[in-house]
Amino acid sequence: MVAVGAGRGQRVGAYFVDQLVIDFVVFTPMALSMGIEPTVTSLKFLMPLAMAMGFVYWASFERMFGQSPGKQLFGIKTIGDKGQLSFAQAAVRSMAKPLTTILMIDCLPLLFGRTQRISEIIVNTKVIKWKG
Repeated sequence: MVAVGAGRGQRVGAYFVDQLVIDFVVFTPMALSMGIEPTVTSLKFLMPLAMAMGFVYWASFERMFGQSPGKQLFGIKTIGDKGQLSFAQAAVRSMAKPLTTILMIDCLPLLFGRTQRISEIIVNTKVIKWKG
């Protein structure tokens, strides 16, 4: 079976869906339950926490299922060079996502016709179209 690279629109759509899940389903209720109001001062505490939660979210879903809820919604999946992702592959891929600036840099090859981000090239993974 030849894997076909996922389209940019699918990848961007999946990312935004996942970011909404992290922000509104996971992070916001947790912060509110801790009594944390979103102020400039609290952002110093909340940003690292949000980044850590994003990392755990993406690494866990991609390691266990090969796809996050956003990827599932858009019909795409992440595979490794030997099939299912290893923990190390999922972790490296997920490190860039919570850091939007790094993610933009990581995604530059996608703007020039490549089907892999820089982090995917480094760890030999790719996102493919999937009907599961």
